[in-house]
Order: sequence, then C-alpha cells, then structure tokens
Amino acid sequence: MARIPNLIAKSMTNHKLAEFAEKMSISDDQLSQLNEFRDVLIGNRDEFRKKFYQFFFDIPDAKTILEHVAKLDVLHNSWDYWFDSLFRTDIDAAYLEFIWGIGKRHMELNVEQRFTSLGFFLIRQFFREQIDEKIPPDKRGEISETIDKLLDLNLFVMTAAYIETTIHCDIEVIKGVEDKIRNPVTVIGGNIMRLKRDASRPDYEKVLFESLIEQNKKLERIMLDIKKYTQLFEEEPNWTTFPVKELINLVLEKLRKENGLENITIDINTAPGIPFVKGDKKQIENVFYAVLLNAAEAIDARDPYIRISTCQEKSALHNMEIEIFNTGTPPKKEDIDKLFSPFYSTKVMGTGFGLPFARLAVKKNYGKITLAPAPEKGTLVTITLPLPD
Repeated sequence: MARIPNLIAKSMTNHKLAEFAEKMSISDDQLSQLNEFRDVLIGNRDEFRKKFYQFFFDIPDAKTILEHVAKLDVLHNSWDYWFDSLFRTDIDAAYLEFIWGIGKRHMELNVEQRFTSLGFFLIRQFFREQIDEKIPPDKRGEISETIDKLLDLNLFVMTAAYIETTIHCDIEVIKGVEDKIRNPVTVIGGNIMRLKRDASRPDYEKVLFESLIEQNKKLERIMLDIKKYTQLFEEEPNWTTFPVKELINLVLEKLRKENGLENITIDINTAPGIPFVKGDKKQIENVFYAVLLNAAEAIDARDPYIRISTCQEKSALHNMEIEIFNTGTPPKKEDIDKLFSPFYSTKVMGTGFGLPFARLAVKKNYGKITLAPAPEKGTLVTITLPLPD
C-alpha cells in the first residue's frame, strides 16, 4: 500500500493518519476480490442513495445544509463518485487526498461529526444487507472484512481532516491575537516602568501605575500562554509508558510548593492492575497540573476536599479513566463549553488557557476530557488516556 503523501502527513499529529492507514493492512488481493463483486454490491446503490438523502433531509439541521450546499444532482454525482471509489485496485496517495478533502469540506460546511458517523452507520448496514443477500456464504467473511476496513479508513481520514482543519483555524486566530498585542504591551510596559521611577509623582499616581503594571503582566501571561498553546499544537507527542499515580503525586507536590494545599484533603484511589498509561509524559503532567490547580481553586472552603481515582473505562477497555472530583460549585451547563475555549476565564487575573490547554493535550494523546456536575455535589473532571499495548 502506498504511503500517505508528505503534504498530508506533515499536517497530521505524529503522522497518526499514515500509521493508521498502514495498520489497516488492506491487501491488493482483498481489493481485487472485492472488485469481483462490485456490480452485485452496488446494484441497489441508487435506491439506497435516495433513502440515505431522505434520512438526513428529515433531520432539520442536516436539511439546512443539504438545501444550501449544492444542487441535488451535484450531491448525487458526488455520492456516486465516492461510492465507486471504494472499488479500486490500490489505496494510493490520490485516494487518501480525496478522502481528506471530503473531511475538510465537511468542516467548511459546518457538517457536524455526528452526521458523518451516522452516515457511515447507514452505509455499513446497506453493505451488510447486500453481502448477506448476494455474496456466496464462503466469501461473506472476507468481503465484510474488506468493506469494514475501507469504511474505517474513510471515516478516520475524514474525521482527522475535520479536526485538523478546525484546530488550524483556531490556531491562526490565536496567532493573530498574539501579533496584535505584542508590540503595544512592550511599549506600554516600558513607559509605565519609566513613569514609576519618577519619585516626584504623587502617591495616587504610583497606585495607578501599579494597577497598570499588573494589567500589563496579565497581558504578558496571555502572550506566554498563547505561545505555549500554539507550540503544543505543533509539537509531536513523545510516546512513553509511565505510572499515573507517580505523575499525579509529582504534580501535587509541585502545587503544594507553589500554591499551598495544606488545608485541602486529597484522596488518591488508583485501580489495581492498571498502573500505567501511554502518552507524552510532559504533556499529561501539564494536563494534571491545569486540572488539579482548577480543582484546588474551585473547592468549597467549608469542605476542602479533592478525590482522584482511576479505573478501566467501561465502554473502551483499552483506556484508563481518571476522575478528579472537587467540592466546588459546578459551572452552569451553558458555561461548560466556554471553559474549554481560549481566553475564557472566571478568575480576575486568569488567562483562560488552563482547560483549553488540557483538552488539546489530551486529544493529541488519543484521550478525552469532560467536565460535569458530580452525582452528589461538586464538580467532576473525567480524563481518559490509552493503556499500554
């Protein structure tokens, strides 16, 4: 199988797309065998296409996109072209670029990923019905395996393109903000310091200068966080295996020295048998630092308690689930998404990059992070990370 071209691979985090495509191991023999049954498998394509279109047309949000994206005949032609592309002799660079372009186009049209996933679910159902009805019993297993691999590859590439394009747009905005404020901050800070050194100024002016200096420091912290955020996006994870509890204790010790956690009760309960996770240790350390710092700052002063626990994720046994609970008042439901957006902060001098940094780092390490009210009271942050192979 051909490798993904450099123009795509360079835009991938750690060349994940290239590695995934190679691991799919779709052989030329499998593609050749699939082509033998092409006419049989796509015999009802037109009928299914109509049902597929109507299914999404009945969903209000999807209907809006379908009505404005292109003419119906153009959509049908695009669909036919993609459908036919499954029956090929090689997974070459041009094909991968073609799939990548579809994912990028989905992002540009604001097609939600749930619609993409739902679409692939319907397509799998169609192929399974066709295979059960029209493929000889001794060939069904092999044909089903090849179809599943091709659909998995398509879904993964489209999703990767969608995420990569979305984050790239965010990064460009953030870089623009950084460029816009860098020079003014430098000039303002320098002038304020010169004014402060003038001993003839009245005391009230010195108080004003102190306030301006503090605001200038905040802007400097914002610039530093923007730089860290963009660097995190651009750098490749350094994959290692490391013990979670040891890393959490390291972060807690750092927080004790910097912020003082003496009055907070902290319980750590790690699951036996799964002490290690896989990822970039430094990035995950920063994730724990951001989340635990937020937890320490948000706790209920009358009940200063943090609980950290780990377990195997029930829905995906190859992942570890790390829960960090604090007794603080949980954010409003409508504010949760904002907390993961850069520049949004509930703290007077906060820069709004703690949780966005954590989310980006977790994503780059094949994980997830969520924030929600705890079942009893308080706030619960859940992080999932991959277990070692």
